[in-house]
Amino acid sequence: MYLTDLFIYILKLSLMGSIVAGIIIIIKRLFGDRLPVHWHYYIWFLLIVRLIVPFNFESSLKIPHMYPSFTTDLKNVAVESQISNQTNSTENQEFLNIKDEKNETLEITKVEQNKSNNTYLSFLSILWVIGAMSICLFMLSVNIHFNWKLLKKSKCDDLELLTLLKECKTKLKMRSKVHVIYADKIGTPSISGIFQPKIIISKGLLESLSKKEKMYVLLHELTHLKRYDIFIHWMIIIIQAIYWFNPLIWYSFYKMRKDCELSCDASVLSRLEGNEYTEYGNTIISVLEKVSKPTLIPRSIGMSANKSDIKSRIWRIKMFKKRSWVWVALSCMLALGIGVLGFTTFEKRNSNQLISYYETIKLENAIESSINKNVFKKKGHPDGYDLTLSREKKEVILVIRPYSKKNFNYLKVDLQSNIEEVLKTKKYRDYKVKVLAYWNDTNQTERQKREEKIIQEVANEMKQIHKIDVSPGTSYSATDGRIVDMDLSFHSNGKEITNPKEINNLHKEFIDLAKEKGFNENNIPTYFIEDWYRNWGKNITPAIDQGLKEIKDLKVTSTTIFHYNEPIIINTSINSSDTKANEIGERIESLVNEFLEYNEINKSYPGPYEVHVLSENNKKIN
Repeated sequence: MYLTDLFIYILKLSLMGSIVAGIIIIIKRLFGDRLPVHWHYYIWFLLIVRLIVPFNFESSLKIPHMYPSFTTDLKNVAVESQISNQTNSTENQEFLNIKDEKNETLEITKVEQNKSNNTYLSFLSILWVIGAMSICLFMLSVNIHFNWKLLKKSKCDDLELLTLLKECKTKLKMRSKVHVIYADKIGTPSISGIFQPKIIISKGLLESLSKKEKMYVLLHELTHLKRYDIFIHWMIIIIQAIYWFNPLIWYSFYKMRKDCELSCDASVLSRLEGNEYTEYGNTIISVLEKVSKPTLIPRSIGMSANKSDIKSRIWRIKMFKKRSWVWVALSCMLALGIGVLGFTTFEKRNSNQLISYYETIKLENAIESSINKNVFKKKGHPDGYDLTLSREKKEVILVIRPYSKKNFNYLKVDLQSNIEEVLKTKKYRDYKVKVLAYWNDTNQTERQKREEKIIQEVANEMKQIHKIDVSPGTSYSATDGRIVDMDLSFHSNGKEITNPKEINNLHKEFIDLAKEKGFNENNIPTYFIEDWYRNWGKNITPAIDQGLKEIKDLKVTSTTIFHYNEPIIINTSINSSDTKANEIGERIESLVNEFLEYNEINKSYPGPYEVHVLSENNKKIN
């Protein structure tokens, strides 16, 4: 994985973590002390898991689409691109001379923009790594220096304290070996070390405490050790170093450390008698009043706190009591709810590229039907037309081949108002409408002849190789001679071939041979449907085929659909040995299945159906 990819992934986890952190903070504020003290601490573990676990659970629940989904209709993208970059050399700016060539300026601009974005991301990625490594190295060096100093400190040999330590360990059912180290410069009692734990305490402070106060201090520090708080503490430091750029994450872990102390107090109090609560609280006050200001360097876990924290801890110690089962149940439900929201990906119904493409086709069909019925039928048909709808640009462009300028002016106003009326009816009021004229017929004739020649040559080659007849039914663009769609059928000994796998292989071979001869099939839906007039033949196949092709990382090359009791075959340029082959295959299958469950599709295409996603070497990868 490249550094930039890793950084983008960290940003995504940071965003998801921020959402979880925000939910936790809001719930803690709403319910406050009514929820158990331990809940306030352990709920933060959901944030830790969210920041280190890259996986989500997928839900079949559909969230209504909160914003419009825009996709470009690739079927007519060549005309749209040319029109949007037109130059006018005629008297009227609405008359076009479309050329059959790519707009190099636009491509260069896109490349430059991509380079600029990549440079910016690369810079941020390097900055992130420098920040994370700097924090980690600083923490590591401080810890090494701290432990080196501890090696020079003397161990406690006070028999009374060691006996008290043993009694406290027995009370907490602990067997691990724990040393007590005297360190006068460490004000507050602390615990340090994961594998060789040590209680660090000032000798002067220890001598100022009574036996019972010593017991309370030892119980507090040993409870931290028993709960593996020191391990969690270091895990938090590493996570903070990784997400150093996110202040909400830092604030959340600051709150978590405070909740850790309160939770530790609650654990100690649960092992004491009711009349000992006040004594324990007084011990906390006594210790914290005698210690110096807490260090900001995170190397151990101690009792240090500022005055406001002391007040909060004492109040909670005073009010300590076991919560009723109602609040315990509520706290469990809240934790479960946060977990579901933080770790579940809810699918958005209309975010599916295939559904969006289908909606585009439907709107195009509605416009075409309307202009044919309400304009062309009454005022006469032009020599031909191309309709392009772009959801991304929010515009509809109709290019017609009128017989004359007079004919164009005669049709233009009615066509524009008619399209605007359809858009208004279909709730696309914010779309712009352009009606343009196309005069030059040279490119159309030359391109159409070239494409037809290639198709015929390939059909002849396949006849010689396989002894089969290929029947290519093609529809051409009225403006520049592009093939809009192609209906292939194959016959052997006068009988049509209907086996799905055989047809799919013949189709792939046909396209490969045509591409070798200069045929561009990227934006051409190719059909293999026996009942041509079905709704899903005209609308569903292009939606699946072109919708999948728009998602570049899926590497879909073609789609084969026969009828609803035959498999839908999705061909890709992925090798089956690719580590991501199965993952991509499952993504494609999921997109197609979701699309076919869409209400309007399901009415005309109820199934049963199967989706076979094939690699370039014809192996099923889903």
